[in-house]
Amino acid sequence: MVKINHSKSSISSYYFCPYIFYKQKVLGESGSMPLVAKQGIEIHRYFEMFFGSIESDGIDFEKLWKMDENRHFGSEKNEVYSYFMSKLFSYLDPQYKDDQKFYVNLRAFAIWNATRWRDVRYHFRSKEKCRRYFMPRAVEEKYQVHHPCTPRLIKGYVDVRFACPKIEGRERVRLSDYKTGKVPIGVRREGDGETPYYSKELKGKYVFEGSFYCIEYLIKHDYEIKGEEGKEYVYKNGKKVKLSWLEYEYLFTNSSKVYSARKKCNIVALRTCLKKMRVIDKHIADYELGIRSFDREPSEYKCQWCNYFLEDCQHNIDPIQAETITSLMIPEDIDINEDFYNIV
Repeated sequence: MVKINHSKSSISSYYFCPYIFYKQKVLGESGSMPLVAKQGIEIHRYFEMFFGSIESDGIDFEKLWKMDENRHFGSEKNEVYSYFMSKLFSYLDPQYKDDQKFYVNLRAFAIWNATRWRDVRYHFRSKEKCRRYFMPRAVEEKYQVHHPCTPRLIKGYVDVRFACPKIEGRERVRLSDYKTGKVPIGVRREGDGETPYYSKELKGKYVFEGSFYCIEYLIKHDYEIKGEEGKEYVYKNGKKVKLSWLEYEYLFTNSSKVYSARKKCNIVALRTCLKKMRVIDKHIADYELGIRSFDREPSEYKCQWCNYFLEDCQHNIDPIQAETITSLMIPEDIDINEDFYNIV
């Protein structure tokens, strides 16, 4: 059997381009890591250190408790924000001290946490409750779980897991993921309010990723997701449970404005996520039997997998040449040499 685990990245890779999935996951070929990915990993490391890790003790809660979170709130003079920024920059590698990308991401992270701390202090007077709802329950939480829908191991990490105040009689769980790249247009469009701006505008891959995190969390914490294919429900100790207490969140830090998008877990999205795994398993099984391959097929217009012209594959992995372009209806005012790749 082809030894592949189901992870957020492997599933996303398959649905972006099965051929790239085949090259990277089945054959085990890997290219060089882009600079932006390396920067993202490094920034994630500083975020992890902020709350405490093997490399750092993290923030001093006792010191934070004595600070005035309201004075000069929203400015760089705010005591909490200044403390968070100094803490983050104390971790920063000297080579990144003057890097604008690192500054923007660390600043946004500091603003987000200063705002969270202010909100927690507003709602709770107890030091213990403030600690519980501000400090994470887990950082870089690792998952390795099994589900009956697939023979493969489901693996992944969640950047941070928070406990949140009760709703409908039970404490909520929030799985948070840091995004250091571009802010989605839908999320940015809503962000006209005070930063950090909280949005519910999450679609596509973000719903899939969040649902994948939720599946991992549920299975690890002894919940069962079972039932007829496409009609699964979540159970705990044999009883069906609602999912209003479980949610996922993305913090987009690569912006002068801070954006956080949240969504509650729902069973329909979980079922879709499980279906994606089954589809991949079926394709791999057919490949092993020699029934089906992962090869891309020539098309006169666009690559059927990544939606780019075949001569212009954005990953530059063995691009296939179209057999002919004579049947393309090209307007007379288009320069075939300069504008061909701009035709949609």
